[in-house]
Amino acid sequence: MKKFIGFYLFILLSLGWIKPVAGQSFTILSGPIQGYTTYREVRIQLEATAPVSILFRDSITQKENPARLLPSAFPSSPAQTFVFENLTPGHTYFYRIISSSGKGGKSTENKFYSFKTPEIWEWRGPAPNFTFLMGSCVFINEAAYDRPGEPYGKSTNILYTMAKEKAEFMLWLGDNSYYREADFSSPSGMLARFQHARRDSAVQTLLKSHPNLAIWDDHDFGPNNSDRSFVLKETALDLFRDYWPNPDFTHGDRKGIYTSFSHSDLDFFLMDDRYFRASNYLKDTSNNKPYWGNTQLEWLKESLLNSKAAFKMIANGNQILNQLTDSECLNAYPHEYQDLLNFICENKIKNVVFLTGDRHFTELLKLEKGGCVMYDFTSSPLTSGPYAKVSTTKEGTNPLRVEGTLYADQNYGRVSITGEKGKRILSLETLSSTGERIWRKDIPQQ
Repeated sequence: MKKFIGFYLFILLSLGWIKPVAGQSFTILSGPIQGYTTYREVRIQLEATAPVSILFRDSITQKENPARLLPSAFPSSPAQTFVFENLTPGHTYFYRIISSSGKGGKSTENKFYSFKTPEIWEWRGPAPNFTFLMGSCVFINEAAYDRPGEPYGKSTNILYTMAKEKAEFMLWLGDNSYYREADFSSPSGMLARFQHARRDSAVQTLLKSHPNLAIWDDHDFGPNNSDRSFVLKETALDLFRDYWPNPDFTHGDRKGIYTSFSHSDLDFFLMDDRYFRASNYLKDTSNNKPYWGNTQLEWLKESLLNSKAAFKMIANGNQILNQLTDSECLNAYPHEYQDLLNFICENKIKNVVFLTGDRHFTELLKLEKGGCVMYDFTSSPLTSGPYAKVSTTKEGTNPLRVEGTLYADQNYGRVSITGEKGKRILSLETLSSTGERIWRKDIPQQ
């Protein structure tokens, strides 16, 4: 594929369809990374030392068009997000990054980039089979700000392993970076942490290898176990908007990061488990102790009702089904926990799979409730320290755990959907840092 794209670029250059630009007025600090990708639009995010513009052209129209720059939520950030609009499904586009000053600058990389929009399949043929990757907990060491002693961040080789995978996208399940004590007391500190994590070479390699979508959890929202009381939660929200080219997640008041998207015949619901969340330590178990909050929970319930997908994938920073954890789980907020599970079962919403992170170990939980079956696939950690002692705790023999799925070391998840209509198979896999399969579970469409 890379040879094909290189040959294609050579032809475009030879024919004069794409012309190199002279001069150099900026440097790309990170990216560009591809985010939300649809039939007609694609989002691209990057960091640069100065404002830039993006021009793109396809092989059909041979016309070069500017991508639209989205307003920055965090003005002092070098992050810039662009939307490529009015695209044709199933076509390859090439783009170049130039100075927005009109002086014809170029990046130090002097590269042309490309992306492809997906083919329309609805009413035309079977839903495409595809694979995506997932994982959580990326700690990138920085000695000046880390705690003394053994570094908490482990090898980043796993990110290079993941970059070599053939997958449609990467789903980041929270704790995608870790604010330190020196960071979450100021907006500039939080921005510096995002920049440090984003510019790491291993992180960049993975980000550039696939399109990316993300949610957050406590460590890339604020302090450990943080909630709606975090004084800089608006800063956290602004930084997330600038650094993750997700689908739009504006809901009138523009608060929170929850949103959704579809890929083939799967629907994905990306949840926000921090912005609206009451303290873990609040003893009130009534409606006054929100986890997602009423507005977000009602949005999820109605979205599930409307979904015709073969599987409904709900991504959340914390585990959902685990009944043996303490505060960092939906079960610690019993009103919303029971409300959601009862709603799913009473409305006979089938094939619900939760995708979760946070725990520094991996497992697959299965809950059967009155003929209703749900799964919770936890994938953690990527580069952070693992919770190696979990097997010796009360969770070591969790009755909801699918046998053989507990793994307490660096790992990542791989999810694939295959099979004919009405008989689709969802395959869940955990792989080691070197790409060795640890376990696999196939879930048939009910």
